[in-house]
Amino acid sequence: MKRTIPLMITAVGGILLIVATFIPATKDWGEKATIWFDILAGIAFILGGVNLLMIHLSKVSDRKKGWAYSLITLLSFLTMLFAGLFKIGSPPAPDQEFYGESFAPLTISQLPDSATFTIPGEIPATITDHIELPASVRTQMTVADGTITFRGWMRPNQLNDLIDFSDNLKWRATMEALAEKAKPQVTLTGSLDWYSDHRALSYGGVMTPEDRTSLEQMGSDAPWKSAIDQLDKLTNKKISLNVKPEDVPPAFINGDKPATVAYESSGQLTATGDMTTGTRDTLKSVFPVVRPMTPEQQQAYWQSLVDAGEKPLDDDARQTFIGILDTLWTKQQLVDIINAAGIAKPGTKSWTQLYEEQQAGVADLNPEIPAGESVTLNDAQLQAIDAYIAAPQQRISQLVINLKAAGTLTGGQQAAMTKYLSSQPTSGRLGRDLTQTLMDKNVSLDQAQLELLLGPYRSEMVWARIVERLFIASHVVKYPYSGEYNATGTPFWWMYEYIMQPLMATVFALLAFYVASAAFRAFRVKNVEASLLLGTAFIILLGRTFAGVWLTSWIDPAGPFSGFRIENMTVWIMSVINTAGNRAIFIGIALGIISTSVKVLLGVDRSYLGSDD
Repeated sequence: MKRTIPLMITAVGGILLIVATFIPATKDWGEKATIWFDILAGIAFILGGVNLLMIHLSKVSDRKKGWAYSLITLLSFLTMLFAGLFKIGSPPAPDQEFYGESFAPLTISQLPDSATFTIPGEIPATITDHIELPASVRTQMTVADGTITFRGWMRPNQLNDLIDFSDNLKWRATMEALAEKAKPQVTLTGSLDWYSDHRALSYGGVMTPEDRTSLEQMGSDAPWKSAIDQLDKLTNKKISLNVKPEDVPPAFINGDKPATVAYESSGQLTATGDMTTGTRDTLKSVFPVVRPMTPEQQQAYWQSLVDAGEKPLDDDARQTFIGILDTLWTKQQLVDIINAAGIAKPGTKSWTQLYEEQQAGVADLNPEIPAGESVTLNDAQLQAIDAYIAAPQQRISQLVINLKAAGTLTGGQQAAMTKYLSSQPTSGRLGRDLTQTLMDKNVSLDQAQLELLLGPYRSEMVWARIVERLFIASHVVKYPYSGEYNATGTPFWWMYEYIMQPLMATVFALLAFYVASAAFRAFRVKNVEASLLLGTAFIILLGRTFAGVWLTSWIDPAGPFSGFRIENMTVWIMSVINTAGNRAIFIGIALGIISTSVKVLLGVDRSYLGSDD
């Protein structure tokens, strides 16, 4: 049986994979077989690790020759296993964390009755009995006796799953109506939710006393009130960082800032509650974007760079400098983007509207709503943009307020304008780009000139690091083991990068000398084939070095004999001769794999079981 069972597993698994490869209808079989293969491979790795421990522990305990190396192997193995298995120092996966939300445990039965919503309806007759509701709503939604009941608050992804559950128009209209009912109170300043997978109540934002009163009025049970107490504490928790006053940008102190973040004169930057990614990005973007420059402003900026240094800068450097400034955004580009976003587009009717039309007897249902009137900027709004360009410290949010006060600004126009302006460089990023471009052109800049260009960028990076620290400190990790075990900066990554990699490089460096010595002994010209091998190897080796290229550099690269340049001969040998040889080898390997696989599947070859047959 010790040999029969592995033979059966191998044969069945191999046949399933072959069938799933060539018959699309059986694709699921191959996927399930692969899952079992991964399970068996995991067990094999565990057995291999145990075997390694037993062998080396025995060697160390018996003090056999080389036991010190066995001890080093054991310690290294256990250290990397511990660091990788428990993900020591690994940050959580960003896509699995709930940034900006605080959680309190609460089961579905502990939700208050006010969080239960009902609506008349039933599952369409076209859905068979054995088909279950979507997994995202299965624990919250029941359908019985012509009534649909939903506990908790419906999220957008749940509504989408229910809409996709059936193409019946009445069902989709009913789900829209249910989603409209299953919403938290509009009086709440934060976002309330309940996650069935986590059996937890969630609240995003800072819970105000008014919010707490509204939540307490929703239910009176002890578990509900306990969850509210916990969320109140979490959302009003304050996290502070000591920050140097010179590291805080004036645009943050004097401009608009998120209500949950404050800077005190004592030098503390404080965040209230779990900071959202939006708040983090808003804090990082407090530095205003660079405005379009007139030729006079460009020349003044260039002159300030020249005056800051002791060495003169030539005209080529000036043209490069001005060329970068010419690529900045213009007023006309911004106006065109806003007006383009204001072009009216056809809308889409809701499922409820389509169902009502169907009930009214409309034969040809049209889901499209005709486009309305387009919105373009008026003269007063154009003047507001001129004022924004003339005021370098004005924030984008203030420009939005001014445009709305001067005329109509749609949500699409606001989003397009904000996205465009936010993508433009700040003074720090512009200085970094100018520095990089000038250095690429071999322009020599002294320390004072570098400070003029890179000083603002350094301030922006210092502030970005402060904001990131505050963001991490304010967040309560929900899934501490969700990140990658080998993430940059973790102990596992450090050991692999600074211990494993240097050791491998050392071994391969030693192998290089061994290969060179073996090649010298092997390349002995005894016949024509050996001569061809030696000549080809010589050309390839020379073609990979500077000396080889230099030897034939006198041949015209564009002339009729350019193919005799050593680098070109190397490319031709590798792409033509070598490719042909590789194809023949791969064909032989493929045939060998097929024959070996057949023998293994049929039980003819049992060598992998330890048999001599």
